[in-house]
Amino acid sequence: MNSKETLRDEDHDYGAVFVEGPISINATDLEVGENVELGSSKPWFHGRRVVELDVLARSMNCEKCGSWLRLSDIKDEVIYGMASFLYISCPSSACQHISLVPTGKKSNGKGFDINYKVCLAMINAGMGPSHLNNFLTGCNIPPVDASTLRKKQKELAPVIIEAAEASCKEAQREELECSECSELEGSFDAGWQKRGSGWSYNSHTGSSKGMEPDMACSMIQRLAEDGYTVGTLHADNDATTQSRLPRSIIKKDDKTHVKKNLSKRLYGLSKNYKQLKSAKVIPYIVRCFMYTISKHQNSKQSMKTELATIVPHIFGHHEQCSPTWCTYVKDPTKFRFKHLPNGKALSGDKLREELDKLAQNYIERADRLLNLGSTQSNESFNNSVASFAPKNRFYGGTKSLKARVSSAVMQKNEGYGWLSKICTFFSTF
Repeated sequence: MNSKETLRDEDHDYGAVFVEGPISINATDLEVGENVELGSSKPWFHGRRVVELDVLARSMNCEKCGSWLRLSDIKDEVIYGMASFLYISCPSSACQHISLVPTGKKSNGKGFDINYKVCLAMINAGMGPSHLNNFLTGCNIPPVDASTLRKKQKELAPVIIEAAEASCKEAQREELECSECSELEGSFDAGWQKRGSGWSYNSHTGSSKGMEPDMACSMIQRLAEDGYTVGTLHADNDATTQSRLPRSIIKKDDKTHVKKNLSKRLYGLSKNYKQLKSAKVIPYIVRCFMYTISKHQNSKQSMKTELATIVPHIFGHHEQCSPTWCTYVKDPTKFRFKHLPNGKALSGDKLREELDKLAQNYIERADRLLNLGSTQSNESFNNSVASFAPKNRFYGGTKSLKARVSSAVMQKNEGYGWLSKICTFFSTF
């Protein structure tokens, strides 16, 4: 058995080279991103390839005599990223011409399409050049040089960014058409490249205290310049952001943040009051508040009235309780709390005073609790951005970050078909 047949019988032969015979080496001996050139030391049948069958089939004719070419007559290969040119000898003894056969197609005189596709796939998967090459070497496919990937990414970045901007303008137009009035109603929530406490101030990330209000104001200003007026904004009750927004905008709380902030305050009180430390107590109080808020979304006065009955209810005073949610009225002798310790009401003047203050805060803000919106779509988008540009990797030094964020925008607006739209957009760019 010769050395060529030996390599063909092996499944993962990417780590083998020729001297006088095949010598096995470890994959670590190959640098990730190494520019792989095939010749006498690395033959064409070494590893696997990504081939477009239609392109290959239409090119398998001799350039000189038109005879059918055979893959077994390949003499050499020159790799260009994920594609390559095959040098195939004509099987005709009278010709013997060596034809140049591509393994993939090119569009508009640019490079091989597969190299742009693999760059898009890299962005879509949230990977970088080193991660992509780790994947390719694991599949026994020659790695793509990192400089090639960066070059293609630079060409694609303006296309992705422009497509995302066009997609946003179309989404704004559709939103206004669906709106019942001339003003838009939106939600706002910021996402950060790296999570922090807010105490770290530097030129790369800054603090949410200054950045979040600036983001909200600049986005509203840009929308206004495009002819779209924001009339209502749903967001967390961050005082800094609210104070910077124009007074003409109606500020509404977000249901998710209302629940989160309520839970946070109750868990803060639990440090001083042992009755709140029972596993079911705080979730029960939160449910009482959120049920009341959700029930009276269209009536400010009824919401205020029922919010005022929550604290007396959990302390065992049911004079003002509604029979629609409190069963004490039906049978006072058998009434027990299902979610409070031992089925008994809470006790303690100081604890009640703290909970009364908490309830009063929500009663005073009842107008902002009407018609609550949600920032879950914002959270979903922030998670999409994090999948395209993971927070444990730095892409902010180049246009890569903007291209990745724009890709997240495209996926949000266009769905998972955004890749085909980018390819169409790029072919006419």
